[in-house]
Amino acid sequence: MFQTRPRLPQIALFLCIGLFTLLALNPTAIGLANDKLDHFAAFLVLGVLVRLTYPALGALLTGLGLAAFGGVLELLQASHFIHHDCDIRDWGADLAGIALAILIARVFVRSARRPEAS
Repeated sequence: MFQTRPRLPQIALFLCIGLFTLLALNPTAIGLANDKLDHFAAFLVLGVLVRLTYPALGALLTGLGLAAFGGVLELLQASHFIHHDCDIRDWGADLAGIALAILIARVFVRSARRPEAS
């Protein structure tokens, strides 16, 4: 699964995971105008990066893994150590971003597999 030399998508994926985790657990973090858009955009980016970086995982494992990650972040936000709002609708936005990411990645994978017309 891991190569000896990281590729750019792998580096981008791990940087995004770290950044999005820090932003999710920081109660004063910056974001877009709407918290749900933040969640949707973050998991859209993560989903596309996971699917393009590790296509062998498949859509189901990608979706389940990212859904679990989003759920854990929400549970951590609910803890009294973080002092951040926990909202099930945030997780719903995460799931919507993941679903769209899987569809987008599927289009990219299918177009990459098509033979070019001569």
